[in-house]
Amino acid sequence: MAELRAVYGRSGSRVQMVLMPRTLRQFSLSLRVLGRVSLVIASVCAAQAWSHDSRPVYIEVIQDTAVNYSVTWRVPDSVEAAAVPDIDLAGDCRLQYSPSRDSEGLYQIRVAYQGLKHYACATDALPTAVVLDYPQSNPSLSTIVRVTSQDGAVAVFHALPASRRIVLASNTSKAQVAYEYLSLGTLHIWGGFDHLLFVTCLVLMAGLVKRLLLMITGFTVGHSLTLILATLGLIRVPILAVEAVIALSIVFVAAELLRDQKDTWSWRSPLLMAACFGLLHGLGFAGAIVGMGLPENEIVTALLAFNIGVELGQLGYIIALMLALALYRSFSGGLGSTRRVAVPRVLAWPIGVLAAFWFFERLFLSLA
Repeated sequence: MAELRAVYGRSGSRVQMVLMPRTLRQFSLSLRVLGRVSLVIASVCAAQAWSHDSRPVYIEVIQDTAVNYSVTWRVPDSVEAAAVPDIDLAGDCRLQYSPSRDSEGLYQIRVAYQGLKHYACATDALPTAVVLDYPQSNPSLSTIVRVTSQDGAVAVFHALPASRRIVLASNTSKAQVAYEYLSLGTLHIWGGFDHLLFVTCLVLMAGLVKRLLLMITGFTVGHSLTLILATLGLIRVPILAVEAVIALSIVFVAAELLRDQKDTWSWRSPLLMAACFGLLHGLGFAGAIVGMGLPENEIVTALLAFNIGVELGQLGYIIALMLALALYRSFSGGLGSTRRVAVPRVLAWPIGVLAAFWFFERLFLSLA
């Protein structure tokens, strides 16, 4: 005001005193608009980078006859074509058929490179391991191997990114099945950016610990119910359509954060809101475990372990997020109310844009 009065005193013009703050307001508005546009562009770029990078190398070994095996695999498109590993069976088995890399042996479908090989093993000789041969450095992707025997029995093995040789144990104990599916559940929730963004919005919407407990309880009960029902085949829905609606649910909660109205249904009934959306997200979790399969002799163990793994991964993420928010509040306490950032509104924009991008991407894939 002192500077404005000086200008006003020298010029004797009231017009200049009015125009100066208006210009500043317009400049501030332009900066906010530019910031939001930049945020949208950055979010779309991040969406393209994050959509599928967390997916593991998926290998399926099927025993077609007593001595014949087919091996198929999918490698995420985040890996360059020249860095896609070659997959082989170890043991008393010989390669019968392998299309060349330049033809149909390695081809890209939507979001993954796919390959195929056929092996013939000696009578009564089972493959001992699956070997990954990376032509370049390991891209730090975990590996999931699903083995289906001739009688339909399924075994699933999970290997960390450093593993290039995955031993195929013929007999798996209950403890080993529990460990494998517990780690798969944790890996799935930590690699599922859409589920993590939804949980982030729940934490930001909750505010109070009591509301957060209600939301997380509702979300857990909802997705556990549909996870079990869909995995057991009692519910069947198109997975791509489910993934698209899951992205839309994130857009909804991000919009609720931006509106910040306490009289809406989602604010008044946090338990019911989270439970309803949990039913939807549980179908997404089920899509992952159905794709991997369940061991015939340990279905209950595998299903419970996977669900517990999801809960442990979700709980760990929530604790880390709450600690980060608490640290921010403690450090921003001395900034003053004018300089303190409203975290929910700031994060709601990129979360909403990411989710909207995923919705249209998945909708396109489901209709293709």
